[in-house]
Amino acid sequence: MQVVENLLMNFWRTCSLDTLMRCIRSFLLVGYILLSWAISSVFAVAQTIPGTLDLIRDSECYVHAPVGYLDSFWAECHAMSREKSVSVVHLGDSHVQAGHFSMPVREGFSYLFGSGGVGLVLPYRILGTNEPQHASMRVTGRGWSGSYITKRKYHSPSPTGCYIISRTDSPSNLTIKSKDNTLIDRVVVYRNSRSGAFLLRGGHPYVSMNYVGGYDETYKDTLKLLIPRSEVEITAPKRGELFGVSLERDDLGVILHTVGYNGAFFSTYTEDNYLPSLVKHLEPKLIIISLGTNEALVSRFTPSLITMEMRRIVDLVRSQDPECKVLFTSPLYAYKRQRVRRGVYEYISNPNCKVVAQTMRAESETLGCAFVDLYSIFGGEAEKEHLVSRGMLSKDHIHLTVDGYKVLGEALSLALMRDYRRYLSTL
Repeated sequence: MQVVENLLMNFWRTCSLDTLMRCIRSFLLVGYILLSWAISSVFAVAQTIPGTLDLIRDSECYVHAPVGYLDSFWAECHAMSREKSVSVVHLGDSHVQAGHFSMPVREGFSYLFGSGGVGLVLPYRILGTNEPQHASMRVTGRGWSGSYITKRKYHSPSPTGCYIISRTDSPSNLTIKSKDNTLIDRVVVYRNSRSGAFLLRGGHPYVSMNYVGGYDETYKDTLKLLIPRSEVEITAPKRGELFGVSLERDDLGVILHTVGYNGAFFSTYTEDNYLPSLVKHLEPKLIIISLGTNEALVSRFTPSLITMEMRRIVDLVRSQDPECKVLFTSPLYAYKRQRVRRGVYEYISNPNCKVVAQTMRAESETLGCAFVDLYSIFGGEAEKEHLVSRGMLSKDHIHLTVDGYKVLGEALSLALMRDYRRYLSTL
């Protein structure tokens, strides 16, 4: 070790500034080559999966954005000196809620930058709806109630779009699990400020507590685990009100939070100051917004409503964090269902899907945001029958199969990785 130190000291004393700069440039060049190889490996792995990327129109699979729009986000991901993980939120409707759509994006970020953890885990199953593939939350005993943002008369300060409340006078336990066995080091609990603290079962309540005042009335407690694990139990207080938890790692990386609700419209997320609360607490550097399917299915569809709501979303995000980047994705083609006779329906063409995609692309450009045109990437209306025959669309011809969501997520991940490679070329 002493010999190495002496060699380094001699090099430092004798090298000129020009020599030092050449060494730095060589180091950066090697780093660029290694990162380019890593991105190419992602593409190579994806392309070995039969029947997936051959569905994608390669010429369309890019992020459309002002020049350098995502550069500050990529710089955050790329930085070796960052003090905490980079937060990304994928916000949407039923396509996002199941988690399959987001998984390739999650894996792509983790592969290149490391994983910051599982991210948000919401009480979907406790609320009587489907939970995502990557994580689960269970409760022992009865006496819990709650609601979520697409329900009628929903009103809550929750930054996650849902809440559950214990209606009993005795404590009960919640089990939160990473389904892919990702080890986590801490649990961040989001709860109503009027609620008592949620404790680690058999452990200390928290290592830190942060109250963010104002309109949202949310406490954020960080529960530190002594030993990393993939499943944790927390004890709820009497009449405790929980908004959700985030499973996180001490290792730095990118942490992807998925927030999706069946039946969500653009307007779902522009009411009651929901978005500023989400941005304040999750602190995303990038929000990916995948909406528009439900707008395309309504009978009284008007493009101007989408334009108005997109502007409202961007204004709300920027009001809380002007530096947060917004990326919209257009929905895939979805059929309309038409009644033939009682109990018999047929699936017909839906021209609204194309209008939604065109409207979103034009408005993203006007707003100076990023956009990925998934509608065009998969061929639009011209390839609608192909989506069915290749097993991408499910029986309802609106939602996708598990394999279909996987391909959709691969396309989005590929577009993002290509933009990252563009960013590397500018260094």
